[in-house]
Amino acid sequence: TLPRFDVMAALYRRRDGVTMSELSRMLLVSNGNATAVVDRLEADGHVRRTQSEVDRRTVHVALTAEGLAVFEAMAEGHEAE
Repeated sequence: TLPRFDVMAALYRRRDGVTMSELSRMLLVSNGNATAVVDRLEADGHVRRTQSEVDRRTVHVALTAEGLAVFEAMAEGHEAE
């Protein structure tokens, strides 16, 4: 879906990962909308969440190796159109 592509594209640009709040701001969506998309991507094994060691309220999200490969294939197909 387009929202999944947008989330994966944002995470692709920031390979080191971002906080969920940063991701929401980057995509101009609510935290709830970003969370719902990240939930589905995590269930599929495309992203991983890690809790901040400094602040338990902060969660970082990043593409997994599988997510990176899936996104690159999707982006390649998108560019071909």
